[in-house]
Amino acid sequence: MQDEPFVAVALHADHVSGLPAGLELVAPFHVHALEVVLWPLVHGQWLRGQRQEAFVNFLTTWDETIPQFERRVLDTEEIERIDNAGAWDDAHNAVLEALEEYYRRPLQQAAERVQMLGPEAVEQAVNAMLDTVTNMAEGILLQDLPARQDNLRTYWNALGEVEAKRAVFLAASRDALRQTPDTARS
Repeated sequence: MQDEPFVAVALHADHVSGLPAGLELVAPFHVHALEVVLWPLVHGQWLRGQRQEAFVNFLTTWDETIPQFERRVLDTEEIERIDNAGAWDDAHNAVLEALEEYYRRPLQQAAERVQMLGPEAVEQAVNAMLDTVTNMAEGILLQDLPARQDNLRTYWNALGEVEAKRAVFLAASRDALRQTPDTARS
């Protein structure tokens, strides 16, 4: 059986803690040992890049989604028109379809990628943002019931939380990207 080859690895002291600056070491490493040494570094960089992409995609989708909800809130004129036409079922179905198009698919998919990549603090922030959007959607869906304006209170309360929840997510994602990801193999 042939031995695995050795490779020479140059370590610059500027990058290795505890060595005098300017010192360069060239050391032979067994290929398997090199893989064990480099794997966490390479995987950590890859994970950081994947997280950054997922975080940015989620924020972009979030920023595109929130204004879509405002378009689903009926004004007094629309309520009167729907009342006169007796078309509440059609209006309700249109709102359901729009919520599916703007919330369930794109925002949920972007959130799932963030949830898969973590870390926990970012996942919690995403979950809180999704709860807020769910409350907005529920408030909009309730607007076609009697006492419509009171039912929209759920929507308006959730809308008031949008920027705060976004700021928490942004802070958690910034912290996650500034730390070296934990890539320990199980």
